[in-house]
Amino acid sequence: MSKVLGRIADEICARYLAPYVARMRLVGSSHLEAKQVHDSLWGTIPIKALEVAILDSPLLQRLRHLRQLGVAHWVYPGADHSRFEHSLGVLYQTQQLIAAVNRAGAAKYGVTVIDADDAQALRVAALMHDIGHPVLSHVSEYALRIDATMLLEVQRERKGLGENVSVSELVAANIVRSEPFKQLLEAVGASNPHAGGNANAWKNNPAQFADRVAKIILGQHVSERIPLLHELVSGPYDADKLDYMVRDPRAAGIPAIIDMSRLVQKLTVQRREESQLPEVIGKHVPQGTREVFLFGFPWSGISVVDELLLGRMMLYSKLYRHPKVAALEAMVKSLIDQLYLLVGSEKVVSFVYDVLDDQLVLASRSTLLAQLGLEEQDVQDAERQRALEVAVDLLRRLRERELFVRAFAFFPGQPNGEEDPISDKFDQIIKSIDNAAKAATLHANIIERTREILKACGEPEDSFRYRNADKLIVLRKLEPPSQKELRHAWIFPTGGEPKTFEKIGIHKEAWSSSFVSASAKGYVLAPKDLAKAALLATETVIAETYGIAVPEWMLEETKHSQDTLRKTKLELRTAGFYGNKPPLIRPRQERLRMNDVEKAVTAFVDRFGAVQETVAEVGNLADNAFGASTLKDRTYAWLDQFDQDEHIDCALELLSKAKLVGRNDVVNAVRSFIEDHKEFATASVISLDKGNDSSQIVQYFTADAGPGLRFYGSPEEAAREGRSDPIIIVDDFCGTGNQWSNIIGSAFGLPEAQKPELNEQRTLVLEPVREYLRNRDIAFVFTGGWEDGRKAVLDAAAAAGLNVKVHIHVTEEHLPFAEQVLKGSHVAEHTESFLAKAAEIGDALLRSRETDWDESKFEQRKLGYGNRGMLLFFPYNAPSQTMTFMWSDGTFDGRTWLPLIRRRKKSTGSDAASEPPADPGREPSFSAA
Repeated sequence: MSKVLGRIADEICARYLAPYVARMRLVGSSHLEAKQVHDSLWGTIPIKALEVAILDSPLLQRLRHLRQLGVAHWVYPGADHSRFEHSLGVLYQTQQLIAAVNRAGAAKYGVTVIDADDAQALRVAALMHDIGHPVLSHVSEYALRIDATMLLEVQRERKGLGENVSVSELVAANIVRSEPFKQLLEAVGASNPHAGGNANAWKNNPAQFADRVAKIILGQHVSERIPLLHELVSGPYDADKLDYMVRDPRAAGIPAIIDMSRLVQKLTVQRREESQLPEVIGKHVPQGTREVFLFGFPWSGISVVDELLLGRMMLYSKLYRHPKVAALEAMVKSLIDQLYLLVGSEKVVSFVYDVLDDQLVLASRSTLLAQLGLEEQDVQDAERQRALEVAVDLLRRLRERELFVRAFAFFPGQPNGEEDPISDKFDQIIKSIDNAAKAATLHANIIERTREILKACGEPEDSFRYRNADKLIVLRKLEPPSQKELRHAWIFPTGGEPKTFEKIGIHKEAWSSSFVSASAKGYVLAPKDLAKAALLATETVIAETYGIAVPEWMLEETKHSQDTLRKTKLELRTAGFYGNKPPLIRPRQERLRMNDVEKAVTAFVDRFGAVQETVAEVGNLADNAFGASTLKDRTYAWLDQFDQDEHIDCALELLSKAKLVGRNDVVNAVRSFIEDHKEFATASVISLDKGNDSSQIVQYFTADAGPGLRFYGSPEEAAREGRSDPIIIVDDFCGTGNQWSNIIGSAFGLPEAQKPELNEQRTLVLEPVREYLRNRDIAFVFTGGWEDGRKAVLDAAAAAGLNVKVHIHVTEEHLPFAEQVLKGSHVAEHTESFLAKAAEIGDALLRSRETDWDESKFEQRKLGYGNRGMLLFFPYNAPSQTMTFMWSDGTFDGRTWLPLIRRRKKSTGSDAASEPPADPGREPSFSAA
């Protein structure tokens, strides 16, 4: 027996049993006689004189002041019944089961299976099975789990008895085995030997009788002849269940689905030889036992056990695990935590077994101190002052029914398909709640974010709820109801061996398991005025830790309307709370909820839909940080990064005028050039920028421009084939022309044309290839470009001795630029402030990405390379001349920035040199691009 449980039993006996025994020895028990008690549920319950002596003891009378359902009466006002009433009901149901077994034995075998001594042991166990409960029922057993050493002791004691044995049953068994209880039996037997009717074992050997009663309470075997005897009080369908599964719901006003009379009527008996016993029972029966009686249900009684299974499940759902009941239990646990800080673990344990329900709940500050054996001068340090302050507040809340509420519910994943990363993440969260260390970390993070939210809302740091948020917000794991006991009920087929309920395979356990698996696994509980902050804090911690947003249906479980939550989140956004938080939980601004924005975004997505499948690079960034995996979601997320409505309107104007240059534009560029220069109709289309992904894609598009065109991966390939036709070099865009100057300068060894500041390694072309190019008419065809770029290419080509034409299909006067677009729109008055913000963002993004640039590079690229703020995109990329904040990721103002269409860097130099050459004279394949 563990020291702590032994100490509890000794203290209970010393207070409630020993004085009673002393009085009985003085006055005797001859005046005691059998009685009848009238129960509101079961009617008249006969009680023997021995049982009257036990019932009249302060030990049992204490149960009048402990509610059967602990805290449930705050939720269901009628559920105010006591453990005393329940104990009488268990006594009644025990006798019903005894009578049913004996009727079946008499009918089938002409014997009385359960004799008077066995029946008396069962009846006393029924009366005393709940004497080990502390104040407010099971929830206060938490006091035994606060101290690690004490918890280990209790776990060791339970280990040898089975997981279904509760702490209260261990305490009850220790009390029954105590000297005062044996003395009570002796005292009654001495002056009233017929107090047990025909039973004699209780008076002939009180110690042995008490040990049998204790074993029955613990669910241990006590009979070789009836190896399942103990199960009538502690088993699959014991008298305890038969009472509480009817009494509890009726008191609470909840319909019960159990037909107890039918269950008792269906109970039957089988007499078997020792050699015919199932192995699990046979190991408890010595060899040579002549006859063994088993009891269970015939095949026709399976539905009764089914009802018991489902009825228990529904009771847990509607009553024992009701969210408000869970909240009340969380309040009591928090109260016990504070008491532990005041007096330590041993005194707390003694306290919860010493005080009664109403004594605790009605305690004022002074009364509570007196109950704990403390005075004001004992609680002067800051920690104990805070603990006492919170304990008194919690008791006030209980008295005034100012209950904690469910701030958040942790549900298991609800997979919608084969792969559901959000469900996987929530399964991980639930596992963390099961782990004490991880749960403590999760709780600490929630408290930290809650305080941050309170501070953002203007809460003073010395306020009660700010200081005590760690004590008022509770992370509560929900234990599912165990159905293991019911699985062990025995079923007797018409022919064949007995089988346990779990092995017959045609019951409703799968349904009940599914019901349990889909229910909440834990709650964050808090006072009503803290619940919203705790909810948003939990949402934030989940996003920060697991990179996911809480699904809307899960937020609905908190009973906060979406509008209310949104309003609070917008206030927090304005206060700066979401500045450094994951964007996926940042509330979308009101401006973005307007109809005109939806139309503008939809129009943009319709025009830029071709981009959607070519921005996979954004995927991980968008999914993890912004929860924006589609172009539409990404567009809204991009717009939401602007904090002023005026700037959002400016950004919308840019979207409306942004230009997407696609395949048709490339084809039209080449065709229009060939129409003006027929000699290029059979030209060789080559690439000087080998390894550049966009150049290869553009070449692929060019295949539609004319049937006479031939395609080569490099000038070397065209030279080897001896092609004498003109050459076309096609690219999507030419801005300043620096890149093409660098390519030509590197190929022909012209230092004056090279641009080392670009940090692009280019290949030197051999002299035979240079001569080949100098002897050909060459056309550079750009889908779009600037005049400066055209001149730069012509100058570099002239320096290399090339005969070059440069064709720009969409010239700069037809390209959209931000300043021009804004000044010609309804948001013209905001142009200057918006462009200043755009430059600020662009500068910050570049500085967060590029660590080796000099200051001039940053200055030249704030609004895109050249600072002209172009609004041009290609399906596969964004030119660097386009506004930086539209294509660059990075950080701005401490936040991750989501680009609208992310720019992919061109691969050059050694990357290009490693690529295999294309087959000469053939159309390039898209896979190569």
